Amino acid sequence: MSDDRLLTWLVLGAIGLILFSTFLTMFMLNDVGTQVASVTGKVTDTGTTTTTLAGSAGITMLEGWGDIDFGSGYYNASCTSGKATLDSFTASMDCWINTTAFMTDPDFHTIVNTGTTLLNVTMDSDKTSGEHMFCGSDGGCLSTNNAGVMYRSAGNIEPGSCNDGLVPDWFDVLFYDLKPSSTLDICDSMNYEDENDQVEVYYMFTVPADSTSGAKTLTITYTATAL
Repeated sequence: MSDDRLLTWLVLGAIGLILFSTFLTMFMLNDVGTQVASVTGKVTDTGTTTTTLAGSAGITMLEGWGDIDFGSGYYNASCTSGKATLDSFTASMDCWINTTAFMTDPDFHTIVNTGTTLLNVTMDSDKTSGEHMFCGSDGGCLSTNNAGVMYRSAGNIEPGSCNDGLVPDWFDVLFYDLKPSSTLDICDSMNYEDENDQVEVYYMFTVPADSTSGAKTLTITYTATAL
């Protein structure tokens, strides 16, 4: 066989191999494409599940802790201050002579969050001024300007019951012949996680030397607002 004829057959053989390889590759790609195409019919969607938690707001005065009783007595005239102080936070008195037993332990109102939401707790009183409280009317204490009521709030019984807004120092409820123009804070954010979330409120009476005789009662209204 001549060299020219051998070269011709070699070229034809090479062309045949190339065509066969091309055909095989296209067949395999087509097969893969078919497999991929077989899953393009898959679809997805989403769904939601919801609920709404409706909190309930409620407070109560712990049984047995709704009254603070300083007993009875009068201003000690041997003092020169012109006033007596009765303190339920420390169970102490100054310039005061008892005619009945005075408290021997701290005494306070205990407010309990009975609801299922954080509460803003405030208070207001039924008197218009310190003189209204101790002398019967605004401006009723004629010789002194010492009549007043103060309060403070704490979470001593259950620490952590109030997240914010306790009143750790004495603050005026009634002052001489004036009264604060708005309600007063007890706790800005009172917890509710368990049934014993509670805050204590203490009071101090400043009794003027010229206070009129008779029972002196201060009624406090506590109000809770859900946060």
